[in-house]
Amino acid sequence: MEKIIYVIDFGSQYNQLIVRSVRELGVYAELIEPGAFALVPKTSIGAVILSGSPASVYEPQAPTIAIDHILQGYPVLGICYGMQLIVKLFGGKVGPAQEREFGSKTLTLTQTDPLLEKIDPKTVVWMSHQDAVDRLPESFDILGYSESQAIAIIRHRSLPIYGVQHHPEVVHSLQGKQLLSNFIKITRIAPSWSPAHFIEQKREEIRQTVGTHHVLMAVSGGVDSTVAAVLIHQAIGDQLSCIFIDHGLMRHQEATQVLDHFQKNLGIHVTGIDASKRFLHALKNIRDPEEKRKIIGREFIATFEEEAAKIGHFHFLGQGTLYTDIIESGTTTATKIKSHHNVGGLPEKMGFTLIEPLNRLFK
Repeated sequence: MEKIIYVIDFGSQYNQLIVRSVRELGVYAELIEPGAFALVPKTSIGAVILSGSPASVYEPQAPTIAIDHILQGYPVLGICYGMQLIVKLFGGKVGPAQEREFGSKTLTLTQTDPLLEKIDPKTVVWMSHQDAVDRLPESFDILGYSESQAIAIIRHRSLPIYGVQHHPEVVHSLQGKQLLSNFIKITRIAPSWSPAHFIEQKREEIRQTVGTHHVLMAVSGGVDSTVAAVLIHQAIGDQLSCIFIDHGLMRHQEATQVLDHFQKNLGIHVTGIDASKRFLHALKNIRDPEEKRKIIGREFIATFEEEAAKIGHFHFLGQGTLYTDIIESGTTTATKIKSHHNVGGLPEKMGFTLIEPLNRLFK
């Protein structure tokens, strides 16, 4: 089984960047909620990264995981809140910082370590924290300090467990990518994941899942649904049928251009539906963006349901859902940023099984 680096989601605004940065270094990473992590197959875990969080580890309802989950022998990297959580789990103490640090700061390294290979003794990093380590657990060493002399990098003396107070996943940390690359070397996971590898893997997965059945898919002309439709079509050919719903909110003649592109350039047959009057009537006098999104989603599903019934029976429904759609729609640790009509908006009575080939990819 291919090893995965699981990023435990404690609600940081940078979570997507952690996952994306690790993937760009050739290793597959996945964002997962603390409760769900306990259920993943142990054989799939190559390493764990504990994310940042807007919470404080000493708050009563602060997100956490059991210490047993990071004592399994695989490498662990705690980032910001993740580092503070490691300190707490191992019996140390975290409290409000005497000097809060936000923005670009100088990190001073005090020891050498495989995690710090090729990183300058003084380097610029991005800090975003109001808490600090007051007392380090006895089983840990300090590898570096921040400008305010706060403990900034730690390691366990006998286990591959590390913590960094800064955010290596953002570009403002000048050698952050090097630190993440060093962590991947510590994991001993061979960098073999790539978009090309993913595409062939996903094509075969679609073929195996769909078999001799047919897939129905709504396409919008945007990148997400177009790429998903092309990938599904490459896998199963004419077993895919597409519907394009013109909601009246596109540029002049764009609907015609979309249909021409699919049929002439991509070789995918698409049934075009002009539902512009229906959508515009439903949106009349509505000003709130979130309410508009919900109305568009509702009308889209209703229109799609009506047209699908005319075409025939389909076992599968294709969607261009991205990883960002899922994350932005909210988790138990992160607040919803905005709703997405293709995440949690499908009526169960429609009876489709979803095919979402991009739902673990970023744009």
